[in-house]
Amino acid sequence: MDALKVLQAVGCKVKLLSIIGAGRTLISKGFLKQAKQHAKRLMDEISAIDPEGKLPVIGLEPSEIYTLRDEFLDLFPGDEFVTSLARRVYMIDEYLIRPDDGGSLRIENLSQRAVASDTRTHVLLHGHCYQKAQPPAKDGYPTGVLASSAMLENAGYAVAIIDNGCCGMAGAFGYEAEHYTLSMQVAELALFPAINRDKEAILAAAGISCQTQIEDATGRHAFHPISLVARLLSSLPIDGGDIC
Repeated sequence: MDALKVLQAVGCKVKLLSIIGAGRTLISKGFLKQAKQHAKRLMDEISAIDPEGKLPVIGLEPSEIYTLRDEFLDLFPGDEFVTSLARRVYMIDEYLIRPDDGGSLRIENLSQRAVASDTRTHVLLHGHCYQKAQPPAKDGYPTGVLASSAMLENAGYAVAIIDNGCCGMAGAFGYEAEHYTLSMQVAELALFPAINRDKEAILAAAGISCQTQIEDATGRHAFHPISLVARLLSSLPIDGGDIC
């Protein structure tokens, strides 16, 4: 709902897909046949909505949205639709920090809510491993964790990216009894100490597994970055615009 509010505020008409996810969980457990079947159903729905293949596809969960950009190319090598789709798939932060048809960054439509840098709310940002692994974008705009940071900074927050590795959860890994101790040890290398050092900061993390690991182990809630942007929308008008 927060994502819908923000997208509408920057002028998007949003069409929700009925098929949930890109099949990342199937791939992670080795169910590649089922993952391809799921992917085909998802692509059929996207094609029915957007037969010309021009609309952006926007998501919130890094492991799912990057599956569309990366693993789908491996599941369907040489497929022109998949190749075209991969070029127009974005995490919501990546989309918002890129220019609209008028040449201005979409997030700038919310810039009236930004405050002076010395009074900005401090955010500690933990990046999902898939975000950290993203290569530079061909268009020169930030991608991955840097896109999340850029979006939050443009919205008026002071952002510090936590310099750490994996949170330890790694999808379902940390939930499995035989991996629990190792999962905690990974998080205690850098993530948990960084969180414990800054009790006043708002925590942000895009990955649901990362959010779960943080809250279960530290008792602190980590917001999806788009939810922090949505907090700033109380006085902004909601307008229609491009479909995405």
